[in-house]
Amino acid sequence: MGVLLLAPVAAGGPLVGVWEGRDRFVEFTADGRMRIVLKPYYGFVYQDTGYVPCDVAYPLPEDGRCIVTPRYPRERVLSPLPLLVLGDSLYLSFLAREASLDAQSDSAGPTESSGPTESSGTTEPAGPTESSGQSASPTDGLWLAAGAAVPILLYKPEPTNDLFAWAFRDSSYWKIRYWKTDARFRDIKAVYPVRGGDDLAVPKFLTVAGELYTCVTGTGTRLRNIESGSFSADAGTLTFKPDRPVYAGTEAGYREAIPYALSPDRQTLSLGAPWLARSGVADLDAAIAEHNAKRRPARKPIFEFMELDFHWDEIERIRGNVR
Repeated sequence: MGVLLLAPVAAGGPLVGVWEGRDRFVEFTADGRMRIVLKPYYGFVYQDTGYVPCDVAYPLPEDGRCIVTPRYPRERVLSPLPLLVLGDSLYLSFLAREASLDAQSDSAGPTESSGPTESSGTTEPAGPTESSGQSASPTDGLWLAAGAAVPILLYKPEPTNDLFAWAFRDSSYWKIRYWKTDARFRDIKAVYPVRGGDDLAVPKFLTVAGELYTCVTGTGTRLRNIESGSFSADAGTLTFKPDRPVYAGTEAGYREAIPYALSPDRQTLSLGAPWLARSGVADLDAAIAEHNAKRRPARKPIFEFMELDFHWDEIERIRGNVR
């Protein structure tokens, strides 16, 4: 199966520089600052919002993950935002490979830990498994949500309510929904019985960007009503064919092939287009000044000029002044 592998970025700060999207620039400096430059009014004006201090950490530089913690004014609680840098692309929503896909018996039973651990953890997960002496497909295995899918804003963003984990095995896939919960974290597995194969096991609880998510209600450990189907890969895209729609937007989202990319060590996976791309702008201040100095042409009138010919005799007759 073909796969898009991106070259590793230079060490020591792959996030530093200017990133650009359809409606904004985002700049990260080497001295721990960031700023957002918006493109309002159809891009006619670049609006500089000023710098905000931020902390940037790289738990595992080799897989492109980084954690940005903006220090917004008058915000006492910091909100770390996981990001993924692959080449010249910046992703908000991405997945991290989990060591195991199949359910395994645990003689010790479920355990409780002192607290949840972030899915973007600090230990390198195991690589894809191999069977029958042949290497597994690069996407085979369990992929847990590691990105919060929350953009960097001018203010502290609200956490997302839903995240998804994915499991791939040969040409089959499973998509598991996680939602926010206030339950107590427990290091246990949730299991989904797979017809004609090994059962699928995923962590019941998942922590992303400081928020706790679960895939099973209450004290249960059995996954129900998850999405499954088949998929194919071609030229850096994945095409999904669900057996039946389960989640809102599934049918519309799968009408076209979805671009994807793997980190060089094949431990992080992005599904979908990047949020921002590395900009060709080197000096953002100069670009803002040059752009805002342009004189825009006057907008075309909504209605064209018309030569109006009023029939005053008819108007007077309608008004009742002429009999």
